[in-house]
Amino acid sequence: MTHRRSSTIRSSVVDSESARCAPKPCKSRSREAGPALAPPQKRFNILIRQIEKAHQTLAAWHEGIGTYRQAHAQVLLPMEDELLAARCSPGTPRSTSTPSSSR
Repeated sequence: MTHRRSSTIRSSVVDSESARCAPKPCKSRSREAGPALAPPQKRFNILIRQIEKAHQTLAAWHEGIGTYRQAHAQVLLPMEDELLAARCSPGTPRSTSTPSSSR
């Protein structure tokens, strides 16, 4: 029995020593507290931020396409139809001067 007891004591001593010597988990560092970045890494980070911003801009454009199409259909298409009708109607007087003949 003594042999078992001493091995149990030894293992608990080893466990407590390894717990004291074990590396502690790293704490999260803020960007300012970290080591200085190399110029290529800084450039890379800037490009990543620019890509993220461009992605957000593109997403906003895609969201606005429906609104644009609706406004185009409601406002501009009727105006274009009116303009074409006015140009094609036989009673509309035509201008005799053209941009090329005014020179």
